[in-house]
Amino acid sequence: VGGSPPTFDTMPSIACVSIIGKENQPLWMRMYKDGLSQEALDVGPRFGSAEGGGAQIGDEDEVLRFHFLMHSALDIVEERHREPLPKPGRAVAAGSKSQQVTMYLGYLCPIEEFHLYGYVSNTHIKFIVALEEREGGNTAQPELQNLCKQMHHLYVNQVMNPFVSFDQPLKSTGPFGMELDRLVHAFNARS
Repeated sequence: VGGSPPTFDTMPSIACVSIIGKENQPLWMRMYKDGLSQEALDVGPRFGSAEGGGAQIGDEDEVLRFHFLMHSALDIVEERHREPLPKPGRAVAAGSKSQQVTMYLGYLCPIEEFHLYGYVSNTHIKFIVALEEREGGNTAQPELQNLCKQMHHLYVNQVMNPFVSFDQPLKSTGPFGMELDRLVHAFNARS
């Protein structure tokens, strides 16, 4: 499922970042376009209000579209992240290669004009990034892997705060949101 990562004739840019919890509940979702960002987790009466965080770069249909894209990738994430079962009659030694699971899942699949990439933490928190083509360069695998590690580090720092609930949506305002936006904007601005 998914195939090999695409090579772009143009420099890809991040269109959406989603952090999804252990029980597949959305914890964070933000859309990015033309140097702007928009909260995409809350859809409803507050959508588009000043409280939502960020600029208005998409309507409610666009937000729902990204929710669909991100959740469509979850089956692939679960399939790739599942630990391989030991062969019958064989014990698996702790730390052996067959027991190790890679956190960076890489290229998941193409959906519409986006290419989805995934990363899963040891606690089964999923980071899904939607890339959209843009004028410029080539594939972004190494940079994207580094970005996912940095997002994971930010997330860990955020949930280490005793006033933040581990399984509740993250607030779009504050240091976590600003730093994640900075990372994404730096990724999108590279040449």
